[in-house]
Amino acid sequence: MPRGRLSEKHVQRVALDQLDSYYRSRVDVQNVVAEKEVVVRAGIKAGSGRADGLIASRLLNGTIYTAALEAKSSRTLLNISPWQDDERWVLHALTAGGLAIVPAMLVGWYVGSWLLTLVFSIVAFFGTGFSYLLLTQKHSRYRLIDVIQQVKRYPANEQWIALSADAYNLLVPHQETLRRHCRKEGIGLLQVNSKERVKYLETPRPRVPKGRIDFLEYYARSDVIRRKLRTKSEEDQNRIDSTGPLS
Repeated sequence: MPRGRLSEKHVQRVALDQLDSYYRSRVDVQNVVAEKEVVVRAGIKAGSGRADGLIASRLLNGTIYTAALEAKSSRTLLNISPWQDDERWVLHALTAGGLAIVPAMLVGWYVGSWLLTLVFSIVAFFGTGFSYLLLTQKHSRYRLIDVIQQVKRYPANEQWIALSADAYNLLVPHQETLRRHCRKEGIGLLQVNSKERVKYLETPRPRVPKGRIDFLEYYARSDVIRRKLRTKSEEDQNRIDSTGPLS
């Protein structure tokens, strides 16, 4: 790996440790379990995929609060580049429309009317460009920034994206575009550097699950994580009972 580039594993580990501490520090949290590579259960409508990290917090009222993490490095720069939905689709739509003008002009020339040639060209340009956009949107070629789409598929009360510092620096001058999309979608954004320091760029907007179910239920290892949370609660209670709350 070239010097200065951070691996995705480094970003994942540092970001998950940071979020572990972040949620432990909340006053309404009893205990926390942070897990790597947690898969969403198959066949559910609430989401899909495998989160790079999942933080499950047991709150003092007994409910479970979850946060999902997606980590990215410069090796996956295309997945985090805002230009995918800000500029490229415009260029390609204009190109498709421009190419459609040629046959339209030939039809107009064959008919022998410059007015019809102009009308055919305008209709072909805008009609083809618009149709191209509809088709590519249908097949998800041009869409919201890939990493945002990805993390939104992970069911959680809060969703986070962690980027290596070198990847974030390569996004100039599109850093603000990425941050704006994160704010719009309510997703937190972290920057991880080589010295394992983390900078909070955006904070997530909490989500509430529908009905009485909690988001942890949607993950394949939910039973294991719940068991770890219960074990930690029991250990904490045993420690309090044996040493006293002020020890």
